Amino acid sequence: MALHEKTVHQGGFFVEPDRVETSTRQGGEGETCQGGMSQGNVPMATCCQSRTFGVAGGDQVPPGPPKVPKQIPVGSNNSTPVLLPLICICYLVLVSVGLCYTYIMSTIKHYIANSTNKLDNLKDLITKSLESVIPIVEKDLNANQIDIIFISAPGLVIPEYGIGGSSPGPNHINVSFDPKSNKITQKGLDETLFHEIHHCMRWRNPGYGETLGEAMISEGLACLYEEQKTGNVPIYAQVSLDDKQIELANKIANSKTYSHSNWFFGSGDIVRWFGYTYGYDACKNYSIKTSKTAAELVNVSAKDILDAYNEMFVS
Repeated sequence: MALHEKTVHQGGFFVEPDRVETSTRQGGEGETCQGGMSQGNVPMATCCQSRTFGVAGGDQVPPGPPKVPKQIPVGSNNSTPVLLPLICICYLVLVSVGLCYTYIMSTIKHYIANSTNKLDNLKDLITKSLESVIPIVEKDLNANQIDIIFISAPGLVIPEYGIGGSSPGPNHINVSFDPKSNKITQKGLDETLFHEIHHCMRWRNPGYGETLGEAMISEGLACLYEEQKTGNVPIYAQVSLDDKQIELANKIANSKTYSHSNWFFGSGDIVRWFGYTYGYDACKNYSIKTSKTAAELVNVSAKDILDAYNEMFVS
């Protein structure tokens, strides 16, 4: 072993270290320091502090202290920049799902027949009404698989509303508008949709009906559903009925050859909207008697409701 003194650079200052020992190997080379250079020619940047070598078989530089990764305490302010965007994204997703539910997940679809652009000014009203009504009827009636078609057809509307509706079967509804009417409101459209969607579900069981009595009950239940959902009795369920007309209606209640137009839209001795009002009165009576809503009565037979209504007159 040969002993040499080396001056080692540390932290920008020259330090006089302890005696540094180097072992001489074959060829007279000094022990190799970390970095691959001989200890006899110690690089300042590699051996930055004095060490003692001399262990037989070669010496190694002792490792420095382990590096501990910086940890961010849970709940510290440093986590806020990460969590805030995630919260905002989740909120936007939930809002988007809620607003788009009608158009993405619901099986109640709508179509605006607007090649003439006459319904341009009603698009927003239609959208708002659908967003209001559809979640309710899906919950109340389990309404599903219905296509609603909105058209411009002034001749098919109720003038007092500027809107008209019809449900010719269990899966589709026609809603007509008079674009020039100043009577059109979201309230009126909501009522129309509640009415017609109730029809669609009753069409499936037991059906709209073939007789005058069955048709009056289907219309009466739809009117009652309107009232229970909006708080308003429709105008076509509020006409005054005289005993003569009621007696005539009872006589032909089981007829399949009755004139639907006459009994529901008026003609001669039959007051306008007779069928709607008679049906509404009968259904309202049955709803009170059974403590059931129009949604719960959607599948009840017309006979049960008519029998209960006629008993009221007999007694």
